[in-house]
Amino acid sequence: WRLMHSQSLPLLAAMAEPTPIVLSPYRLPEIGIHLACGIQIVQAVEWVDTLSPLWEVGPEFRNGQLTPPTAPGLGLVLNEKTVKRLAVS
Repeated sequence: WRLMHSQSLPLLAAMAEPTPIVLSPYRLPEIGIHLACGIQIVQAVEWVDTLSPLWEVGPEFRNGQLTPPTAPGLGLVLNEKTVKRLAVS
């Protein structure tokens, strides 16, 4: 199943756990990667690099797998230059 809203994933995971269903969050992989690390039946995260320019530090590919940042929280660090360039005044 592809899940658009990451808020629904824990509830759906609990309901799906006794079944052979595999869940995969999509959109905002920067958040989905953390859900995948914490919920056993999530085996994949759809990666779209649309927001990648916003992050100075974010998820990275290592050995063919998307890995979450190691900093506290979501581990994301904004790229200030990109934020300033995209700001609407």
